Amino acid sequence: MKKIRVYFPEVEAGMGHIMPITAIKETFEKKYGHDDRIEIICDHFFKKDNNETLIKYEKGMINALVAFQKNHFFGHFANFFDFTLPPRMLSYFSIRFGKEKAYKEMCKAMDKTNPDIVFSTHWVSNYVARTKKGKRPYTIMFCPDCTLDRLFSYPSDLKLISTDMGYKKSIGKFGHNEGNFKQVRFSIRNEAFTTERDKKKLRREIGIPEDKFTIIIVEGAYGNGRLEKLCKALIKTDLDITILAICGKNPKLVDYLSSLEVNPHVTFKPIGFIPQILKYISASDLYLGKAGNGINEATFFNVPSIITSYTNFIEGNIGKYFIKYVGSAQKCSKVKKIVKLVKEYSQDRSKLEPYIKNCQKAKDHFGSEQSADYLYQAIEKEFFNKN
Repeated sequence: MKKIRVYFPEVEAGMGHIMPITAIKETFEKKYGHDDRIEIICDHFFKKDNNETLIKYEKGMINALVAFQKNHFFGHFANFFDFTLPPRMLSYFSIRFGKEKAYKEMCKAMDKTNPDIVFSTHWVSNYVARTKKGKRPYTIMFCPDCTLDRLFSYPSDLKLISTDMGYKKSIGKFGHNEGNFKQVRFSIRNEAFTTERDKKKLRREIGIPEDKFTIIIVEGAYGNGRLEKLCKALIKTDLDITILAICGKNPKLVDYLSSLEVNPHVTFKPIGFIPQILKYISASDLYLGKAGNGINEATFFNVPSIITSYTNFIEGNIGKYFIKYVGSAQKCSKVKKIVKLVKEYSQDRSKLEPYIKNCQKAKDHFGSEQSADYLYQAIEKEFFNKN
């Protein structure tokens, strides 16, 4: 019997798309990998064959993301078309218009993998699977955001989203119905469920003071946004705090921040890209950063968040969800006010208790098993039960 080829294409746009696809793939593999009728394939869609055209295409997407983080006007301007163009038209202009050579290479890459099912967490791989010539695989798209934008509203055989707000907003629109659109839990990294939660133990392991009020600053995978300004402001204070500055894939920023003069009361730790970031989040008392998947993980570890910015309307909806619906976060974009809040919370930690309690209420909203189950159910329905 021919094996059903299930493909998980990784697409980098920050880490917010790779984290959930990795978690769902791992869970699917653990729960259903014993089924010898299934072959699981996972690779980096744009980098797997060292195709210069595709590498350049992905780099362009990353550069756009970095530009949005540096200048939020560009991010909101790009999202403006999300309110004016229908999904098919917007997808064409975003993915193919003026980039037909890259699109053809994407189709070749998809054909080379020859999947029966494509499980995407980014709209590009879903679009390619749906529009390429020849055999069309069954497509499942998991949206890692709190609402579907128009690019994530492009058709797929099954669509998954993690929030009530996002589900209610899109059901009945652009062909989404109860049969092809499901609500699931947030797919955070699976290692979150085994990561230590004892802050003192973690702080000893990381090499920071056990009892100091600890904040972690995460401004995306490339250390942009307000990270540098926040660090410069906080290290000048005489607050008895620890600052974990996650610079991600920005080694120059690590070097620069490490060279700054720091008030003796402050423990300052600039950190580059680390796969084990979850233990740093778990070790913290407060999370600072732009609206993104990091807010999910902070909430999971009962760490309240101050959302420092929205780079586009999509992140605005993420912020709205965690501020209004979950209650684990607040919005503050001015550096001076953020410093004031850090001072207030570090000197009276009880003021964070309402946010911590709201984090705890959301404890059952996380995990990738539901998504893996829906994938297996689709395989049974579309392939096993037809044979």
